[in-house]
Amino acid sequence: MKKVFDFKNWISLNESENGKIPDSELVKIPVLKGKNYGHKLNPEAAKAYSEMVNAAKADGVVWGITDSYRPYKVQDRIFDWDLFKRTGKKRKKGTNGKVTVAYPGTSNHGWGSAVDLIVDKGDEAHDWLTRNSSRFGFSPLAGEPWHWEHKGSAKKIKSGAKLDSESPNYQSQGDSEYKYDKNQGLEDPGDGSKIYHEEGADPYYYQIRNGIWWTIGPRIPEWTSLEQNKEANEILDVRYPEARTTKEKMLNAMHYKKESIPTKFEPSKMRAGIIGTAASKISGWKEKIFTPSTGEHSTITIPNNQKKGLVPVIVLYPGIKVGNQIGKEYMPPLIRQAVPDWYDKYVIVIPDEHSTRWSDVKKDITEALSRSGLSQKSLTLGLFSGSGGRGTDVSRNLQSISPNNLLLMDPSPGKNLIDAIAYLPKETQVIMEYNPKNWGSPKWYTDYIGELVDEVQKRGLAYDTQSPNKDHMNIPSDMLIRYKQNIESNL
Repeated sequence: MKKVFDFKNWISLNESENGKIPDSELVKIPVLKGKNYGHKLNPEAAKAYSEMVNAAKADGVVWGITDSYRPYKVQDRIFDWDLFKRTGKKRKKGTNGKVTVAYPGTSNHGWGSAVDLIVDKGDEAHDWLTRNSSRFGFSPLAGEPWHWEHKGSAKKIKSGAKLDSESPNYQSQGDSEYKYDKNQGLEDPGDGSKIYHEEGADPYYYQIRNGIWWTIGPRIPEWTSLEQNKEANEILDVRYPEARTTKEKMLNAMHYKKESIPTKFEPSKMRAGIIGTAASKISGWKEKIFTPSTGEHSTITIPNNQKKGLVPVIVLYPGIKVGNQIGKEYMPPLIRQAVPDWYDKYVIVIPDEHSTRWSDVKKDITEALSRSGLSQKSLTLGLFSGSGGRGTDVSRNLQSISPNNLLLMDPSPGKNLIDAIAYLPKETQVIMEYNPKNWGSPKWYTDYIGELVDEVQKRGLAYDTQSPNKDHMNIPSDMLIRYKQNIESNL
């Protein structure tokens, strides 16, 4: 039985150069009605569209255009990520969930093969297109009378074939997207269960066998199990919420590939390992007596010897689940082994998860301080991994939080995080430690990591560990050791 084990291998199947076509490889198209914003398409689609426009003009028909080639950054910006994460629905931001839009990186606009025209069913232009567009390789999208696609050129780009702007056979280049066909020699599922597929968005097909998601598609030529692929399962369960029972999801979770979680800092994995050696040899930190106060949404440690009065508060948000452990389970050891003395001097707060709402954490802190007769002197906020990512509550509220120190621990970059840092008070010290090798090359990372580093360096420190090994889980400890003095100077 074939399996796709890790998320990077699965998600890369849908990654492409969609929305990344160089401007030099795009061709301007004619606009005969309304404003001309310099619309462009790929060479084949542009030639076909120009011929179609000229043919329509000869018949006395013209139309306007609102969209053509759409860069990836635009696709990402207009996509309603919050709604998608809550419901799995793909909608355009700012439309109250009424306008459907392709998942970023999958739109035919990103191949320079689609146009949005100012036409509507029943009008002269739409009637002409309905009768004649297929002669030029264009076809409409069901339910969207304004959207017309040149699928032949899109398919060529996706397959790596060379475009031919002189090709006369536009019609044969029409709808030739990948289709599941058991007669093509592909293994038939054989159990009669439903095949899940999103036409025009995800080129892969999915099926559930004995409670497990399986997939087949362009780069997976036979049915392949996603049994041990945690992230793929979570995405598919959001997309198709009624497909699996709660029991099936729970049983599947038992098969996820286990990731090792370091309970002891490993300086050998860090390029500057000597800095971590002292911390790794601290004896007895596990035996230290702490006084954790578990709030409703976070774990809070109050120093035993702290007198009443002002005290610095350090909030360290964890990342996403690791090996089926949530942040409050794996994050404390990474902190304690790096800065054990902090537990004697400061209030340490570990939110339960990367997605824990800031307002809930703030409420926990207020109640814990009140019970102990303490008041907050300063606030240090650490964001590890996905807690700084697009759409998390804490990253959206970063500007209003305005911490004294902002610690970015190998964060997942995003436009909202970059913008929030730009508007933080000048008194906020920003420190970041990261390693691109930990993330691979997904588009959402490569698009924003450079911009994030630039913004951090304008007002603080950004350090690339340059470790040849994956050191993601070591970075929280290493960063606290490396920049302990910098952080404490601004508490």
